[in-house]
Amino acid sequence: MNLEKLNALKQKVVDTQDLAEVWNDFFDHFGQRPEFIQSGQRTQHPKLQQMVESLGKEMANPAAASAELLLSEIPQYHFYHGACFLSGKMVSLLYFSDVNVGITAVGTFGNGTTFSRFSC
Repeated sequence: MNLEKLNALKQKVVDTQDLAEVWNDFFDHFGQRPEFIQSGQRTQHPKLQQMVESLGKEMANPAAASAELLLSEIPQYHFYHGACFLSGKMVSLLYFSDVNVGITAVGTFGNGTTFSRFSC
């Protein structure tokens, strides 16, 4: 698997206005490939955890703020990706630490997905 394509994904995370396009690109090239999943390592990132907890509070559910983020890192590309559940919604994220930019996707199972760009 050519992980160099993560550099192109990074540029899209930074520049592309249509964040759904970025998310689709991630799944088309990486997200559903076992070799990609195996190339990452489990990790923790306090700032990303804090961002997810803030997102939970914004969703008007203080109990959601304690959600545990399952996070994987590919260190040589400064890339993190992960997911958790908040208030019954699936929250996924992509983040590049070297440029401090990421995107979240909040899905509501049948009611669409909301995307946003963030920095930590």
